[in-house]
Amino acid sequence: MKNAMQHLLPVGLLCAMSAACAPEKVLSVQDYAATFLCDGSRSVRVRFAPFRAELESQGVAVAMVQQPETGGFRYTGGGHSLRQHGHEAVWTDDKHAVHHCRDDVPQGDANPIRALRAE
Repeated sequence: MKNAMQHLLPVGLLCAMSAACAPEKVLSVQDYAATFLCDGSRSVRVRFAPFRAELESQGVAVAMVQQPETGGFRYTGGGHSLRQHGHEAVWTDDKHAVHHCRDDVPQGDANPIRALRAE
């Protein structure tokens, strides 16, 4: 019996470690507005609400809906997509140009995104 327990202990530890290291799934982002600086100079404003977002750039607003994502979150609509994890984001515009963006929150501040996560 002791020998069997010694063999099962490492398996149990691996299972526990893999569950603890798995990324949390974001279910919804609460109301929040962010300004992103993309490609070093282009300003993009995004207003987030549960399961949707509105992206505004150069006077054009695009409505997007939240899509399933394992870590961070992703929105798509009107030929655009926005993926964000922490302060970093990747925005693909309707011309398929990829823009690397950063939330315009001062360094060291907590990320103000309030996400409801799966338990």
